[in-house]
Amino acid sequence: MNLEKMQMNDVAQILLDIARRTESHGDARMLTGIAARIMRRKPVRKAESVSRRCTAELRGEIREFAMNNPNMSYAEVARRFDVNPGRVSEAMAGFRVKG
Repeated sequence: MNLEKMQMNDVAQILLDIARRTESHGDARMLTGIAARIMRRKPVRKAESVSRRCTAELRGEIREFAMNNPNMSYAEVARRFDVNPGRVSEAMAGFRVKG
């Protein structure tokens, strides 16, 4: 394995492999514990989304509104449409064409 491209889950897997081969129960337990602490865990969403779903129609409305109100910040436009400012930026740049 290329050490330059090794990621944390790769390191964790190597530690688990070494733990399985080691004869010392204490060392195996320690290696297994270290591996568990460095493995990436699946994200847990704790809060519901608070903004509207950004559809193609909504992106069009956002673009039109923002073009007609050039002095408004993306944050202000976002508040007006109940979306995240990142969605305004994406709408203005033409990204996220899927609804």
